[in-house]
Parts: sequence; structure tokens; C-alpha cells
Amino acid sequence: MMKPALRQARGDETTPFTLSLSKREPVEAWKGTLLKLRNFPHLPADTSEVRMIRRGRFLVAGAGAVLACGFEAEAQQRRHASRLVASSLANQPLDPGSDVNVAEFEASPAAISPDLLAGLPGWNAPKTQRPHHTLPDLLPVTQQGTVPKPLGSPGSCEAQSFGHGLCGYTASRTWNGAKRWDQTDPANTPSAAWLYSYAHSQEHRSCPTGSGAVVYLQQMIRDGAPSQKSVPYTTVCATLDSDYEKPLSRFPEAKGLRIGSFATFELAKVDVDFLKAYLAAGHAIAFSGPVASGYAAPKLTNGVFTAAGCTWKGGHGQVIVGYDDAKGGGAFLVQNSFGTQWGAGGRLWWAYDTLMQHQKLAAIAFPRATALTGTALHAAASGAPRGTVAGAKRVAGHALLALQFADTVEIASISASVANGPKGTLTYNAPFAAGIVQIPLSGSAGGSCSVTVAATTLSGTSAAYTGTIQLS
Repeated sequence: MMKPALRQARGDETTPFTLSLSKREPVEAWKGTLLKLRNFPHLPADTSEVRMIRRGRFLVAGAGAVLACGFEAEAQQRRHASRLVASSLANQPLDPGSDVNVAEFEASPAAISPDLLAGLPGWNAPKTQRPHHTLPDLLPVTQQGTVPKPLGSPGSCEAQSFGHGLCGYTASRTWNGAKRWDQTDPANTPSAAWLYSYAHSQEHRSCPTGSGAVVYLQQMIRDGAPSQKSVPYTTVCATLDSDYEKPLSRFPEAKGLRIGSFATFELAKVDVDFLKAYLAAGHAIAFSGPVASGYAAPKLTNGVFTAAGCTWKGGHGQVIVGYDDAKGGGAFLVQNSFGTQWGAGGRLWWAYDTLMQHQKLAAIAFPRATALTGTALHAAASGAPRGTVAGAKRVAGHALLALQFADTVEIASISASVANGPKGTLTYNAPFAAGIVQIPLSGSAGGSCSVTVAATTLSGTSAAYTGTIQLS
């Protein structure tokens, strides 16, 4: 379909855009069309053109602001558009960037209670719980939007938190919890821009809308992403919508930025100690939930965000990177994607109760194992990645296995069968390279146990793994 010819647009203080556009012209014909600007005193001087992303919305190049425009039916929206440009930080609207989709989390692998993980390889918790802890070597704070545009637009917060934040931090750690590389180097962190574009390609959306969360975790296990250095972030939707067109084959670093596995949980179903235990063991926690009113410039009580008097709406993704029992009666340290001018250098202390009561969904991740250890699993398919059980234990009603693979496999299920005893199966249905799984298995006695992993390789080849281990 041919795009219409370049057109001139005029604006003034009360009507940001007036443009002669037939309603009969299909929306698709206008997507990506550039419009030259004239007489826009309310826009920054460096703004020279706009790009239409859908009927009635334009992306302002240079200024980075999204303004509404177009038809008489949108007259009221047009009148308020110029006010958006001049709005103060405190009054900025926060566009919903997170779906806060319970279904996608419920369909994902469930996080294991940290009380059950002690002694397993890959679980690097201290012997005693600390009253405070901040993850070492944090990733730099990112910025998903720019003033005068809402700080939450484009709605890439889930790419920033679950993709860049959680996966970027996890990839920077070894299986044993040590620092793997300089996480402040953009060459060592996944590109939020590419991931955001990739998620939209899977969900049939476009910038500046939000996205789901699990799509980022799955991609960062399967194939990874280009580095932030290779595909830097921008607030320009025309660029963000095209970033996925850059194939991963162009970015040899992508596989090196992958993670081992992920697991999810609903905050309403766990307690504060659950989160603190994962943080103390070196795990960042990405979370999604509604946004408090005034969150662009949050008000604190004794240095802690309590959301007193706030209303909640929309959805936003962030990352928990620490906790302190003494901070304002107990608080989590949250890293946002609103830039370093927000909060305290881009981070904010949330009261324990505020976060647990108002936020909804969360995820943790495990890094990959660069060297496989433990009992080897036999793969029925020739050429399938090597797999091992690095460690195993039996707790009442469950068998816990620390699994490692030389490359990502898509696991359908994992079964454990005790000799002359019970058998249990975990339905997994997710990509996996390294991590800990919990298989339902009645009883608590240890001993010899047969393990079967039903999986496929990334190329689609069926690869059943079998082996015999000792449950302690």
C-alpha cells in the first residue's frame, strides 16, 4: 500500500496539530508517515518533524513527547495535549506499561519456597538471615521516557524490569553467585529496546503500548538479546518498532547474555521473608502491579514510600534489589526505570506492607552454569545438549533437583521415581538451561531415584533424558 505524500501541519498553543486528513484513508497508509512541523511555539526548538504511528497519534522526533491530534472527535484530547508538554514532573501521567497478567504467571514455573532450598547447588544463601542486604554490583538505572513526555512512556517498563533488569543482573552472576563481568558496561547487559520490540512482535502490538512480562524471561533463556551497546535505548517509537528487524544472527554476544531459568509467584501468596530470602541469596526480583498516583515524584515518610493517600491504577514493572528491616520500619529497595533524577538516584525504598499489599506478580531467575557438574543424564537423541543433576534432596512430599544443561532445552515435564516407591511428575512447559525444580513426590525417605526429563532441543528435536541419582 502506498503511503500518502508528505504533508504540512500547523499548530498553536491550544491546538497542537491541525491537519486535513480524510477519515476514509486507511490507518495503515499513515503509519510511519513523516509530517513537517510549522508554527509550534509550545514545542522545543529542536523538534522538526513527527511520525504518525496510528490515526490520531503522532510521535514527536527530537522532543520525545507523544501528543494527541487529528479529528473533531478528539478535540478535547487536543486541547490537553499542549498542557502535557508543559506539565510538571509531579503531575505527569504514567502510561500503563505492564499487563499485570495473572494468567501468564500462573502458566509459568512456580518459585520454590526458599526454606526448602538450603544445601542445593545454585542456592547461595548465607547461613544466617541478615537484617539488611543490597545486591552487589547493581546495573545502572535506565530511563524509559523523557520529560515532557510521561516518564512511563513508551511503555517499556516490563522490558526494562523483567528483561534488562532481572535478566541483565542474573546474567552478570555465575552459578555460584560470583560476579561474572562488569555489569556497568553496556556491552554486558541486554538491550531493553530490542526486547521491547521483540515482545511487541510476539504480541502483535506497537510502541508506545505496554507488554506482558514472561515473554522476556523466555527469550532470555532461549536465544538472549543483543547488548545495550549494540542496540541502545531510545524513546522514539519509530525506532523501537523496528529494532526487532535486526536479527540475532548479527549479534554474537546475544547467547552470552542468556540466563538459566526463571520462576514466578504472586505476592499475595507469599510473605516478606520469602522475598528477603531470595534477595539474601543473590537474586533480584522483578515485579508488576498498579501505579500509585503521584509516583513520578513520590512523597516519602521517614525516607520510605508508603503511598499514603494514593490511588492505584494501570500497571508498571520494577525490580527489587535490596531490603532493610530498620528502614522506616522495614522496606525494600526498588530500582525503577525513570532515570537517575527520580527517587534517590533512580531507586526508592518501599515499605514492606505497601509493596506486599499493592503489587501483584513477581519473578526470580537463576544464572546459567558454564561448567556442568554432578550426575550425567543420558539423552536419547544424538546431538542433544548434555545434561546433569548437580544436586538433589528429598523433603516431605517433594524431590528437589538442581539441573544443568549445556544449552537451552524446552522442558515439558520432569519425573522422579524412587526404587520400589512413589513416582511424581512436574509439568514444566518452559525453556530451561540451569536452575532448581521441585517435583511432587510422596513420602520423605531418600535413596536411589530414577529421573526422566521430557524435553526438546531448540531445533525441535525430541530429547528425553534419563538418569539415576541419590536423594539425600
